[in-house]
Amino acid sequence: MRRRLAVLCCVFGGVACSLSQESVGLGVPQVVVHLVLNPGYCVQTALVEQTLTGETTVPGQRLRTTDPVRTGGGIPIVGAQVTITAADGTRLIATSVANTTALAGAGLYTATDSRCTTAPFIRPGQRYDLRVTTPKGEIVTGTTTVPSDRPVPLDSTLVPFDRDRDTARVTWPVSPDTRVYGVRVETPFGPSVVFTDSSHIALPGSLRNLNASNLERVFIPGFRQEVTVIAADSNYFDYYRTRNDPFTGSGIINRLQGGIGLFGSVVLVRARMLDVSQGVREPEFEGEYTVTQTPSTTTRIADLARLYVETSGEPAVLSGWYSAASKPGVKAGIDGERLNGRVTLRLLVDQNSRESASTFTGTVLGDSIVGSYSNVAGARVVFRRKR
Repeated sequence: MRRRLAVLCCVFGGVACSLSQESVGLGVPQVVVHLVLNPGYCVQTALVEQTLTGETTVPGQRLRTTDPVRTGGGIPIVGAQVTITAADGTRLIATSVANTTALAGAGLYTATDSRCTTAPFIRPGQRYDLRVTTPKGEIVTGTTTVPSDRPVPLDSTLVPFDRDRDTARVTWPVSPDTRVYGVRVETPFGPSVVFTDSSHIALPGSLRNLNASNLERVFIPGFRQEVTVIAADSNYFDYYRTRNDPFTGSGIINRLQGGIGLFGSVVLVRARMLDVSQGVREPEFEGEYTVTQTPSTTTRIADLARLYVETSGEPAVLSGWYSAASKPGVKAGIDGERLNGRVTLRLLVDQNSRESASTFTGTVLGDSIVGSYSNVAGARVVFRRKR
């Protein structure tokens, strides 16, 4: 298949232009590998795929972490040999999750370190070599040295965070051989990431997400948001600070031989979980709601919810959390809007706005919002605000 490129000459300064077509040849496929070593994980994960050349039509899909290559618009490579070798010659082999490109997980490879809790294979300060051999005989190699920082475990302890008045101040010890530190905040619209060579950072509640298309706020009330700090090697930092053309792969700083992508390493040095809230904007609307369904025998999605007016106006942007009696202690996120008394709420899977368990649509009637779920036929759903 050949693509047609329409070349449009604009009329500028009184000079007329014409519309013509040119044939653009197919690109040359290259192997793309992404693997970031982390001594805090017992399982190391690699993605192996090929560049987009125009020969294959890639359907648009919602990204799923269990099938990242195919749902991310990539062309997976299966059956590759992926080997990680330490300086002493010991090896860790990654195996393919799927054996054909038609199956979920195609292009995803995992390497499990069975001794990671006692004598881990991936260790801070050590050098590792990567070798990937595809079924066509293509060979991709790379090298990384894991930062020597001391890793810390993830901490799930909730820290209350009022975005109207609080600032998240994070400090960490600095290692002299670490190139840079990355500070990452998980948000419902995708991560917010900044790099620094400092040993501390202050994240105000009003911070905007420069990685998001609409510059949404980083901290969203009703969500539990993880703040992590990683020590990163030069490969990781250089790759993510440069831009990539999705069609040609050009523009990035690439240190792989025989292919493009990233073989790098990071060490987790700080982790904090924030329970985000904000002050009351509209007391007659915001607060906790009990959720009822009739008939009660239908699938119950939520039993309790907390709604915030994240941004006032018409439409007003809403956020919050919900929980179900069937999953005690679990709170998932809500995003939505209110326009002229009509409310739309997306009840998310966990804290990710890209995936929802259901969408509620209803009308504000006094202290209640009455409506229905998108995927529960015949059920009347009432959100009633607690007094």
